[in-house]
Amino acid sequence: MKTTFSLLTALLAPAAALTAQQASAPGKARTRRVAFAQSCFWTGEMKLGQIEGVVRTEAGFIGGREVTLVEYASEQLALEELARRAKQAGVADLVHLEAGAARSVAGVAAGPPLDQTYRTAPASDQKKQIQGTPFAKLPLSAAQATKVNALHGDGLRASGGIMVCFVISYPHSNARSLQPSLMKTTFSLLTALLAPAVALTAQQASAPGKARTRRVAFAQSCFWTGEMKLGQIEGVVRTEAGFIGGREVTLVEYASEQLALEELARRAKQAGVADLVHLEAGAARSVAGVAAGPPLDQTYRTAPASDQKKQIQGTPFAKLPLSAAQATKVNAFARQNPAKASEWLTPAQREQIKGAR
Repeated sequence: MKTTFSLLTALLAPAAALTAQQASAPGKARTRRVAFAQSCFWTGEMKLGQIEGVVRTEAGFIGGREVTLVEYASEQLALEELARRAKQAGVADLVHLEAGAARSVAGVAAGPPLDQTYRTAPASDQKKQIQGTPFAKLPLSAAQATKVNALHGDGLRASGGIMVCFVISYPHSNARSLQPSLMKTTFSLLTALLAPAVALTAQQASAPGKARTRRVAFAQSCFWTGEMKLGQIEGVVRTEAGFIGGREVTLVEYASEQLALEELARRAKQAGVADLVHLEAGAARSVAGVAAGPPLDQTYRTAPASDQKKQIQGTPFAKLPLSAAQATKVNAFARQNPAKASEWLTPAQREQIKGAR
C-alpha cells in the first residue's frame, strides 16, 4: 500500500507541479499567452495541451475563426519552440501574439493581436475530448483538465476505455505499456483517494438533464466570513463573494437533492451569515426565519478576485491549483482546521503542502 501510494503521489504530481512552482515566486511574470488558429479548436486544445510547458488551453475565436488560446511557462518553453511544435502538429495556421510580445514568429504567419478581438468559445466546446468520459465527472483544475483532455483525446485509452489520470503532463510516458490490470487497480485507488473532492460532483453528473444544483445568496456583514461559514455546510458545492445592492453577500451553489433550501438557510442563520436571503427566479418566494432581499438574478455582481477565498490567502494552500469545489472546502477549514482542509486535496497536493511547510 505504501509503495502504491508513493507511486500514485509521484505520478499525480505533474498535473499541478508546474502551476504550484510558478505560484511560489510571487511578483514574477510566470506565464505568457498566445493563440494559434486552426481548422478545429477541439483538435487544437488536444494537440497543444500535449506540449510540455503548456499550462492551460482554451477554445475561442478571433475574427470569427477558431483558435486555441495557450498559456505557457515562458521560462520553460520559448515562444519559438512552442510555435514550431504547434506548426508540426498542424494546429498553427496563424499566430496571435499579446501586445508587447515579439511582432512575428518564424515559420508561422501572424494574425491580428490577441488582445483586440479574442473571445472565449462556449463551455460546450471546451475540453471536448473529456466530454462523455469518466473524467467529465471530476472537478479538475484548469491545468489538470488541459492535460487530461490532451492525452485522453490522443488515444491513450486502456482498461475498458479508461485512461489513468497519472499520465497527465507526460506526453511521452510509457502509459501504454502498463498492464491493464495494474492500470485498472491504480485508477480504482485513485478514485477512492480523490473521493472527498469529487464524490458530490460525480453523483450530480450521473443524472444528466436534471437540475442538480441550485443557487442562493445570503447577505452578511463580511463575505470573507460568509464564504468560510457557508462552505463548511455539507451539500454546499461552491461559494463566491459578491454584492447585491452594494451589500456584501455570499453566493452559494448547493446540491438541492442533498440539502433542502430551508435547512441551508437555517444553518446559515445559525452561523450568523444570513441577514437576508436572495433567491433565484422561480424559487420559493420566502424562507422561514430569514428576511427576503431582492431577487438574486437582478443585481448580483461578483467581488474582485482579491476578496475571493480569503481564508486561503497567505497559506500554503494558496500555491495549489484547486478546483472550485476544492477551493470552497479548503477555504472553509484552512484557518480553523488545516487537517480537515487537507482532506479535500489529492495525494500529490498534500505532498506539495508538506514541502511548502
